[in-house]
Amino acid sequence: MTISGPTLHTLLLTQKLNVGDNRSLLISGVPEEDEKAYEDAERNYGVNPINVKELRRTPGILKEIMAIVKIFKIINKSKPDVVHTHHAKAGTLGRVAAKVLGVRIRIHTFHGHVLSGYFSENVTKLVILAERFLAKISTSIITISAEQFEDIVHRYRIAPECKTTIIPLGFDFKKMVSTNKNKGLWRQKLGIEKSTVCIGFVGRLAPIKNVTFLIDAYAEYLQINRDSSLWIIGDGPEKELLKSKIFQKEMVKNVHFLGWQTNLSEIYNDLDVLALTSLNEGTPVAIIEALSHGVPVVSTNVGGVKSIIALPEMGRVVDGFDPMSFSQSLEETVKIASISKKSGKQWYDEMYQRYSSDRLIEDIRNLYATSIE
Repeated sequence: MTISGPTLHTLLLTQKLNVGDNRSLLISGVPEEDEKAYEDAERNYGVNPINVKELRRTPGILKEIMAIVKIFKIINKSKPDVVHTHHAKAGTLGRVAAKVLGVRIRIHTFHGHVLSGYFSENVTKLVILAERFLAKISTSIITISAEQFEDIVHRYRIAPECKTTIIPLGFDFKKMVSTNKNKGLWRQKLGIEKSTVCIGFVGRLAPIKNVTFLIDAYAEYLQINRDSSLWIIGDGPEKELLKSKIFQKEMVKNVHFLGWQTNLSEIYNDLDVLALTSLNEGTPVAIIEALSHGVPVVSTNVGGVKSIIALPEMGRVVDGFDPMSFSQSLEETVKIASISKKSGKQWYDEMYQRYSSDRLIEDIRNLYATSIE
């Protein structure tokens, strides 16, 4: 499992549904070399996933045949009443195996989708056809935002409205948000003054995250405010490309690569603004994390972003991909950042109400119960 929002979401589901007479089993893939593995599943959630090493992000026919054989064996042995899949590849292999083995309830959650921004036009058409087939052999489809529901039901016509429901993500906020006792830690590590504006990005350094655009936008912002810093938290295949671009723009002193971090609270406590520039998203967990820490957000208008950034003081949602427009939104948001910090408790309460684990588990249990009836 990688460090990601969907990982935390599925670990929480596995933990909370594994109570009483109910047994919840988690089958997981393994990270690629440029991805950070989540190593605290047992310590933080009491969950021991069954790792299928052939279930990986990178495509490969032989690996995928071996993966589905292993998934078949696990499902056949455990004989579940419900198979609930997450992510595109796991959703494909898991639902096919469950259908063939006669599992009664087959549910898939779209945490995002690969229906735009990932592949060529022809490959995307094939992906859409495949997802429509998979939806037909599913008993229920879960989308995590109203925007994603619109994509799955109407824009791409993957599944009918009667089979599709909206269940927002849910998290253990006690694990997600810590106190401000370590405030200033990362600024001290990086030698950055308290007065310096610190902008952060959290995510995988892959084309879909569009971090090259963020570099262009930050270059524009740097013309406005030289006393600023960009922190890139994460890793991925575009890391060297991004470093080269930063070097060409002579921003090496202003941009810091922090790699994958497990204690994000320490970082959010030192940020003034979070910036996300993705081409495609589901519900970006980084935005929920940032707002829960009182950090405003500037993001491109993708996925369920507008549903999260509900108040003007929470930040800006930017249409299009113009670096100047994005940099101006950063400037506007920085100006209200000091006010936003005072709203931290209010934002935390709102994020908790909308994305708490209690709400998630109740929604999932209700869906399972109605599906089994």
